[in-house]
Amino acid sequence: VTDMAGLFMMDVNISTLDLSNFDTSQVRDMSSMFSGMDALSNLNLSSFNTQKVKDMTEMFGETGADKMIAINLGKFDMNNVDHLPNILDTTPLRITLGPNTRLTLDETYVDEHGDLVQPQPAGLDTFSKDEPHNGDWYTGKWFDTKTHQVYNTDQLVALYATIGNNPAATYQQQTNLEVKD
Repeated sequence: VTDMAGLFMMDVNISTLDLSNFDTSQVRDMSSMFSGMDALSNLNLSSFNTQKVKDMTEMFGETGADKMIAINLGKFDMNNVDHLPNILDTTPLRITLGPNTRLTLDETYVDEHGDLVQPQPAGLDTFSKDEPHNGDWYTGKWFDTKTHQVYNTDQLVALYATIGNNPAATYQQQTNLEVKD
């Protein structure tokens, strides 16, 4: 299989998806693969081989829209990806990134309006700091779960703008309760 574009797109009934036995070694297109899966809260991509993938456009667009989803891209190899606009057009509670993960790509792409856009944004966002999400208040920032270093979204995206020397780390959205004076 070389094309998994839209494979689970808009399947609003799946809440848990274990793809640990999927052979993705020949896949070149994973665009919109999990897009619109509103109920998804548990996703296992631990065995995904992404070395040949070229297109990850909106791969997780609106995934787990109302859930507290964690997305693990820690083992993703994004060296050959040339399309990743809005790969994370969702609001995950927690995201794991690795040395070969990138959150932006300094190449031009054509957006949904037919306009040329550069760079390609990841679409990563945080919960609003002006209203609660599932009963918790958030600061609009991320923190490294090991070092507790705090980042805004732009800083986190910039940290993963290239490939090779990126830290392997898990980042979680910061609640107001986690802010230290």
